Amino acid sequence: MNYYLSVLKKYAVFNGRASRSEYWYFFLFNAIISSVLALLVVVPKIGLLFALIRIIYVLAVIIPSLAVSIRRLHDIGKSGWWYFIIFIPFVGAIWLLVLYVVDSSPGDNKYGPNPKGIVTAEPNGKINVWIIVAIVIASLLIIGGILASIVLVSLNNARDKANDAKIKSDVISLTPNNSISSLATVTNVSSNGLNTNVQDDIAIIDAGEQIAKNWSADAQPANFVTNLAPNSSSVEYLATFISKNNPAKIFFVNLGGNGNVMGSGIFDEAAYNHTVGRASAADMGYMNLNQIEISSEKAFNIADAYLRNKGVIIDSSHPATLSLSYSKKLEKHTWVCTAISNGAVASTVTIDAVNGQILP
Repeated sequence: MNYYLSVLKKYAVFNGRASRSEYWYFFLFNAIISSVLALLVVVPKIGLLFALIRIIYVLAVIIPSLAVSIRRLHDIGKSGWWYFIIFIPFVGAIWLLVLYVVDSSPGDNKYGPNPKGIVTAEPNGKINVWIIVAIVIASLLIIGGILASIVLVSLNNARDKANDAKIKSDVISLTPNNSISSLATVTNVSSNGLNTNVQDDIAIIDAGEQIAKNWSADAQPANFVTNLAPNSSSVEYLATFISKNNPAKIFFVNLGGNGNVMGSGIFDEAAYNHTVGRASAADMGYMNLNQIEISSEKAFNIADAYLRNKGVIIDSSHPATLSLSYSKKLEKHTWVCTAISNGAVASTVTIDAVNGQILP
């Protein structure tokens, strides 16, 4: 350990000489520390912290590692420029390894006195067996750390795939034609997907929640979208749910106006923002359905009047979406009506889902 600390104390010292012991014991302890950090990187919850620590450590030891490597070459009478033979393909690293295990040049040389204090001739090229043992141990630690990291990453991937497979099997058992009878009976769905009664909107969300809880028992409603295409018989709802224990998991259920499940699965945040595009997943909170006072139809009528004043007309050629969610940014339940024109967002209006006021 003293040799390791000695190298760190000579942080950027490129002059002088370093004995085999100084070089290889530094290499050994450096390999131990790096291997331990590599193993901790793949540990759940603390992995990210240790990944940062590992990056900082690796960057911190670059200079002392290079400095002790140059001093080791000086110790056998070689210029520090010999370090660059490592870049010769295949043979360079082996050649440099051989130089590093050669014993110190006896007596003083042009780079300084013998670090071991030996002034009489000692057979040059004599290799200390303990140095070889240190090299072997350090190499095994590095290889073991790499293999252990690979195994742990593979196990984590296998676990995630197993969870995904379970989710997919749950989804397959519920889609695409598993009718939710209560949805069709309790909702009075018009051709454009709007409900005059708040309870009808909530019933659709509740129907989707029955499916979401098959994936995650703690799934809570976070977003409800209906596509608006007046004069069209196509009705479609997208109910989104977030796991309380794992907010990164965003579940969705795509429901038809007749109560059939048209599709379901899991969004990541980027896919959610791209596909739904109404409220950022980072801004979504859990909805309290008991606080909703404005129905989808009333919200649309408010939005439609506002947009018409701006010259934006919603019709079968220019559809819109209406989205209900809880905005953490606004700390309110909101309806967001987004008008589409030529495949792009033409205008958006946000409405307080409790009192119907238009929000900035």
